[in-house]
Amino acid sequence: MALSRNGCVMPRELCKIISKNWIFPNPFDKEPFDADVEGKKARFKEAGIEYTMKQIDEYRALGVNGIHLYALNKWKDVSEIIDRSGLRTLV
Repeated sequence: MALSRNGCVMPRELCKIISKNWIFPNPFDKEPFDADVEGKKARFKEAGIEYTMKQIDEYRALGVNGIHLYALNKWKDVSEIIDRSGLRTLV
């Protein structure tokens, strides 16, 4: 979503994660030309979860008492973030 917005500013670390895991499609083929698409998707997802958990830790260290996570129909991922970050134990 962030990449579709004009003028969107993102942290450098997040840009690196996106760039590293970007899947470039081949316009002349039905499949992306990247040989390890599924592996790259899995690594991208894990990197996103790790990045989100790091943000949560930073906010909690600053005393932020409430964090809202947008699920965007990815409730399993959000549930994993809540479990792995320790937020579920705070509820």
